[in-house]
Amino acid sequence: MKTIYNIRTLSTLIAFTILFCTLLSSSTNAQTRFRVPQSNPPRALNPTNTDEVIQLFRTLKSTKLPDWLRSNLSATTHQNNNDSFARATWLSQLHIVQDEPTCDRLKEQAAPVLKLFGRYSTVRFFLYYDNYPNIQTIAGSYLGVSTGLLQLLKRDTTENAQLLGLVAHELARAIQQEGFITAWKNEDLQTLRAFELFYDAVATATLNYLHLPSQQYALILQRMVAYTTLNNTDRTRHPDLEQRLSLIHTLTLTQYPIVEISATLN
Repeated sequence: MKTIYNIRTLSTLIAFTILFCTLLSSSTNAQTRFRVPQSNPPRALNPTNTDEVIQLFRTLKSTKLPDWLRSNLSATTHQNNNDSFARATWLSQLHIVQDEPTCDRLKEQAAPVLKLFGRYSTVRFFLYYDNYPNIQTIAGSYLGVSTGLLQLLKRDTTENAQLLGLVAHELARAIQQEGFITAWKNEDLQTLRAFELFYDAVATATLNYLHLPSQQYALILQRMVAYTTLNNTDRTRHPDLEQRLSLIHTLTLTQYPIVEISATLN
């Protein structure tokens, strides 16, 4: 009897083992069959391909912009350096305006964009005499605003949408800046114009994220270009105004109506 009991126990154990292996195999096959395929890694950003840039920002959710910026901005640490600033302004032959209250005001007005780009503690504003309306980056950490642009910004919105768009355009230069610098050195005008359109796209996406009308950015660009046209200023490194306005209109969120902007200084 004991031998028969042992045989029955062994048979039961063998049967249980076979059943367990069968179930395990079925489970593994099911997992393999219904496994979600891994998505391909995103392609490297090409700022000089305007069609790709438009597609990127049309599909990028506004709420994802901060993450996108963190993953694409240059990892270079920007610090204020008086020596590099003095040399850069001397080379540019800029005539500095000593007006710290206005510079402090500009920084506070631009705070939403500076914080979004992680640059609030590293960027300083300065003013310089020039009727030509312009904003430019000097020595990596200084944003220079000409007196001509300051006059145009007096007609900015209460939310400072025009200034914020221009600042976002400048800060976007930290994205793949090596390509822009190379194009500048080689006087590759076609690539430079494509980069400027890319910066316009980043500026538009920034205003969308801040729930501000990007058409105000289009407006200040048009006023700046109108002034330079009237004064025969060379702007060969910038794309045509029509291209810039078209891109901004394409990326503008639908809740902000597209308005017609006349090419005047009014």
